[in-house]
Amino acid sequence: MVTRSDESKAVLGRHRNFSGTAEEFAELAAVIFRDLGIPFDKDNRDPRQAINERLVRYYVQEGVLSPPEHLGREAHFKYQHLIEFLVARSLINERWTLAMVKQFIEAHNLAELEAALSMNQAQRLVRQFAATSAMPMSEPGYGASSPPPAVAPRVPASEATASGTTRRREIVRFELMPWCHVDVDVNELLRQGSPTIAQRLGAALAQQLRDEISKRGGRK
Repeated sequence: MVTRSDESKAVLGRHRNFSGTAEEFAELAAVIFRDLGIPFDKDNRDPRQAINERLVRYYVQEGVLSPPEHLGREAHFKYQHLIEFLVARSLINERWTLAMVKQFIEAHNLAELEAALSMNQAQRLVRQFAATSAMPMSEPGYGASSPPPAVAPRVPASEATASGTTRRREIVRFELMPWCHVDVDVNELLRQGSPTIAQRLGAALAQQLRDEISKRGGRK
């Protein structure tokens, strides 16, 4: 996953005004992967060989990339598509399906996708957790301009096991909304965490919220 260091910001910033065909976009994406030292996949394939016009058009067809603009009969891609592509490849490398990647990208605007590039796997799973809940995106506190979930410092903890030994735990508190926090055992999340886990957690939280609202006579 891309690290939002000054170097990566500078590399990406140079291409904010990019506009080009699928072939030109594929060439630029390969250069970005090389310049930032990002592995295209776990087999470390050469991005210049793996990224091509056919792959770009396939991602558009599957909804992973936003529809490009058309100048006449020619499709043109922008900086937004570059960020979407970087996020998509990072998530795919973490075993997300294309459908889940599409859902993630559709749920976030450009600034949020740029922020997602600097998140670790645990943070992205929690972001997916929030995005796949039933909470409308127009709710106060969760708009398109909302910042990524805040992350509190890791808190070491210990827990006795059945054998009498002590297992160290690291708990991270994620702020999904100003009034909603989730405490996560980082080691367990990374051991078991997957987009499907995040979806189930999101659905469970959404149901609990609906139940609490209903019990208190609030809107459903």
